[in-house]
Amino acid sequence: MRVWPFLVAAPLALGAMADAAPRTKGKVVRVERSRATGDVPRVCEVRALEGGVCFGPAPIVGDIVTVLSEQRVIAEVRVTESQEYATRGSSCPGLYTIKVELVRGNFDADESTIGIVDRDLDPHAARKLSRGDQPESPSGRAGESVQIAVDREGDGIADILVVQSDCDGTGQLCLDEWARVDRKMVRVVQTNFSNCGI
Repeated sequence: MRVWPFLVAAPLALGAMADAAPRTKGKVVRVERSRATGDVPRVCEVRALEGGVCFGPAPIVGDIVTVLSEQRVIAEVRVTESQEYATRGSSCPGLYTIKVELVRGNFDADESTIGIVDRDLDPHAARKLSRGDQPESPSGRAGESVQIAVDREGDGIADILVVQSDCDGTGQLCLDEWARVDRKMVRVVQTNFSNCGI
């Protein structure tokens, strides 16, 4: 059973510091910094301005969701409301409904698209990867199915994955989110849907 289809519901300009000391010559070295523990990308399914559903960490009012097609970024929307998803009287920790307002771009009112909240996403080059370009699950476990793959920077390599799993062999239903951290894929969140009544 595929889970994901049920989810229907920038650059900063830094000021230069004045420095009276003479500059020394040398080379520029890029320093890779570890991603903060709480800085997990939020993955959402967005249905135009009807809102959508996100899983993982709770979306925050004011979050900008970047909406992706397989070719490009097509829109940005701002979260105006966020609440835990509930169905048949059961709450579902890790699943949230959102309402949004358009910031820029546009997309068809009937189109259901993937949205990402992620500080490392390049708003000019990011895209959702097609089924044929999706990698296998980074866990290497049999039976896991990649549902969504996102390329943050337009290099054709998946940086964020949503994987349907059996909750580490328990036989329950989970969505695992993987993200590229310090050049390797790391599972950053697992959401168990077994008690959600879905």
